[in-house]
Amino acid sequence: MYDTTGLSRDEIVELCALIHSAGTGPEDKKWPPSVTRLIRKVLAPYVPTAEDLDERCQYLVDGTLLPCWSWAAHPELYSGKHKTTGMNVQVACTLAEKLAWISDPIEGSRHDSHCLNESGVLLTLDPADWIGDKGYVGNGMITPIKKPEGRGLLDWEKEFNKQVNKIRAMIERVIANFKTWRIMHTDYRRPIDTFATTISAVIALHFCDVYSAETLRSLIEQVYSGALVIYRDLVSSWFPAFVSMLGLACMMPVAIHGQLAPREGMWDPTFVFHMDPLPPDAPQSAEISLVTTREELLDKWWDTVFEQSSRTRQLITALHPGAEGWAHPRSASTLSVYGDMPATAHAYRWLWEDLKEIRVVKQQPPVGEN
Repeated sequence: MYDTTGLSRDEIVELCALIHSAGTGPEDKKWPPSVTRLIRKVLAPYVPTAEDLDERCQYLVDGTLLPCWSWAAHPELYSGKHKTTGMNVQVACTLAEKLAWISDPIEGSRHDSHCLNESGVLLTLDPADWIGDKGYVGNGMITPIKKPEGRGLLDWEKEFNKQVNKIRAMIERVIANFKTWRIMHTDYRRPIDTFATTISAVIALHFCDVYSAETLRSLIEQVYSGALVIYRDLVSSWFPAFVSMLGLACMMPVAIHGQLAPREGMWDPTFVFHMDPLPPDAPQSAEISLVTTREELLDKWWDTVFEQSSRTRQLITALHPGAEGWAHPRSASTLSVYGDMPATAHAYRWLWEDLKEIRVVKQQPPVGEN
């Protein structure tokens, strides 16, 4: 236990005692600075660093100001853009609206572009396909086009800016979610020399909460349960005549059984699932269980995948006679539960795939659209 956390026995005892006697989080005025330091230390493994970002991934990036009281001795905290004092952090997320990284805080007077460069994230990564606002012009990213001197924007430039800003809405939602921590959107009133440590502790708590195994397991169950309901409603509303021919509809109701391995080092959480048909009057469901390690999950998956496929086919024959030739039970090893409407996205993709299979549509489903 002590080797895993990096804390000594005395530090663990102190942390437990202080958490028991203090308030509910770093924003609570009774929360001692020693707890904040210990939280940051014990949760450090949950916090991605700049080195953890994947060079093959496209990121959205933006900065945000975390406000604090105005201190006469610290004019460097004043942000001319926001007309208040605070510290700046840079935030990156994926195109699936998954939080990927939050930088260490820098004085609020600094520009977003400066803060991003100071974070070190650009030392090893090429941001050519990253997306940011106009504050990142000059870093080689995809940004909105600034109005040139002497003329207005052309129609195509306006349309380009419109599309970039639509995509950028994802990083704004990610930041808004992070700033639901009260201490991140209200003036920090403690001594200013503790602010950076407190920010780091909240970042660690946020990553631990967002990506904790149980939180993620619950989110997956909600998304896939919702996807089954949405798919069924889409079919019954728009394609009732095709129910017996659509790969998923013809074998409904179904139960989704999945396994989730929590994040391990450089590996993101790993998720696999399969679908089993149920008797016609049974309720649909999604049940996700946790396994200890990624290796354990993948070993079990590959050892049983063919046996499971054969069993599913037998259940289809027994429970839904006549559907054997049409049924297309889904299985997957890709985790996709982030974004604005992940359940809707899954349902539309399943329906599109089924319609393509019976040649009602020809092209591939549109990427990134619901």
